Amino acid sequence: MSTHMTVFNFENNTFTFRETGKYGDRSFGEQTVELDAMDTWKETVDKWKADKATDVNSLHFPKDTLPEVWDVFHESFASMPEESRITPDDYPDGIYHTAGKHPFGYIGMNQTRPATVEEEEIVIKFANEFGRAYQRFLDLQKAEAQAREAQIEAALERVRSRSLAMHKSDELNEVVKVLFEKMTELEVPSTAVGIQTFAEDTKDMQCFVCGDVGSGIVISQYHLPYFDHPIMEDYYAALENDLDYYVGTYSKEEKDSFYDIVLELPELKDLPAEVNTMIRESEVYEITMVPAKKSVMSVNDFHGNPLSESQVNILKRFAKVFDQTYTRFLDLQKAEEQVREAEIQLALERVRAKTMAMKTQSDLLDIIELFGEQLNAVRIRFDKVTFIEGPITKKRDWDLWSYAPEAENTTGKILIPYIETPYFTKTAKAVKEYQKTGHPIQVKTCTKKEKNEVLDHYGKHAPAVSDELVN
Repeated sequence: MSTHMTVFNFENNTFTFRETGKYGDRSFGEQTVELDAMDTWKETVDKWKADKATDVNSLHFPKDTLPEVWDVFHESFASMPEESRITPDDYPDGIYHTAGKHPFGYIGMNQTRPATVEEEEIVIKFANEFGRAYQRFLDLQKAEAQAREAQIEAALERVRSRSLAMHKSDELNEVVKVLFEKMTELEVPSTAVGIQTFAEDTKDMQCFVCGDVGSGIVISQYHLPYFDHPIMEDYYAALENDLDYYVGTYSKEEKDSFYDIVLELPELKDLPAEVNTMIRESEVYEITMVPAKKSVMSVNDFHGNPLSESQVNILKRFAKVFDQTYTRFLDLQKAEEQVREAEIQLALERVRAKTMAMKTQSDLLDIIELFGEQLNAVRIRFDKVTFIEGPITKKRDWDLWSYAPEAENTTGKILIPYIETPYFTKTAKAVKEYQKTGHPIQVKTCTKKEKNEVLDHYGKHAPAVSDELVN
């Protein structure tokens, strides 16, 4: 004999079925079955729908129908421990099914013979008790769901209020921190959560990431220029295609090749060692991406804990909240850009006015010094500002004026003889490119050997200049 419980779901035309094994041994699984899976119980279902179901329901499944029964309920039977798993051979005359009605379905037993009147009465009593217990279960389930919803709403409101309280765009770091803390409270597994924003007409990302590697919360903000890689492509495709969400699973090789570039970014040079170790040693990497307005909210997993459907839905709700406040972030960015442009224009005007006031050639040194001061004023980091006369004329030797913020005294005009070294030749090439293309900015990079070579040369003719560059 085995016992079983059935709960109907007429909206989905299914019922949930749970059954014990031989001698009442507990089944470790359950199964959802279509209401019309077998004709044998069609009359029972029709009576229930018509509110004509009797207190006890008796059915007989003949021996020749048992293979069909085992086929329909194969998941439930297979989940039983092998030693207590029932088989068709346990019912030589077929299954005699007796079940008592409760408000949500039936509970009863399968036997090798018809049930006695006493057994039917007992089944009815158990069904009544089960109905009360199941109602209590539903009430608790509803209360838990309401408590969970209240917890989620409180977390969403905290993220919403922190977003609206932003006064500067880089305060998005704090929003991401709150997001990570609330996701953790809601038991959404993640190594880190992030917001990636995209500017117009570019695939570059501005990344705001928060995670906890065990020694405390780490917040990172960095600009990630686009490069050809599956992870970068997936971020952009999720946004561009307006996906509901996307889960990217990457091999260790793909993860490593991605972070070989990311971890070299200057903004991430001070990451704690354990972050680098965790990233490098992880064998798995999965990103759940939820696109918002010109941004993607993501959860990074390095430990093989993918999000469940309900957890993805929570992430979607957070993304929707951020989407509603993203306009504020863009407004702050625009205002900051306007202030920045005003600062730059003021600095340029100061240099312009000083230039127009020049009376002698020696005033150029004051202008170069002012130029360096104004670069500092607009927060451009540099070690030295120089003006070189030579490459822009037909001369090969350089007349050099320089300004270094850390130097006690700004050097005057110094003659640096030309030598064949990449530092000189690259500078001359940059001038020719400017004369040809009109492009005002040239960035040239020298190796350590090339740098030391020119510094040694500087040291022979202008020791102060050499010392300042070395220091």
